[in-house]
Amino acid sequence: MTHSHIPVQHLIKQVELNRSKRNNRDVRPQWVTRFIEQVAELFDPAADLARVGFDCRLDEDGWNVGLYLGRTELVGGKADGASRHANFEFDLRALCDRFERIDRFTWTSLPDAVPETANAPGFITVNGLVANNPIRVRLYAIAPPDAGPGFRQFPNGKCDPA
Repeated sequence: MTHSHIPVQHLIKQVELNRSKRNNRDVRPQWVTRFIEQVAELFDPAADLARVGFDCRLDEDGWNVGLYLGRTELVGGKADGASRHANFEFDLRALCDRFERIDRFTWTSLPDAVPETANAPGFITVNGLVANNPIRVRLYAIAPPDAGPGFRQFPNGKCDPA
């Protein structure tokens, strides 16, 4: 049975590819996707450029959505590799209007948190109902440490999406 390893390697590669596709499928219901898009529009960055990032998960209590503005990574020059967080305003009243019902609305401030271990120095959490489904939304003051940059800025001032 010469060359029998070729079909086996092909099958293994195909299984890995199918698993990757399955893991990347968007399993969010349409109402969650629409809600995230609507909430993302409520960020008002101080600079002209900013990208909204988010994390979305389903657990036993419903959907959990975290939103933030991505960092800008500096590429080249003296500050190569440094990052800047985006300054912004957010329309909380408009966020509340997106809910059918709000059960809880909190601000968490962690000014003494160690930056390497804290997700953010502060965030707002809103628990309630959207499209008759339970949802928790967190608005982070800064992007979580594990989130990649939203933009890369070069010494000439040019910014490219990351």
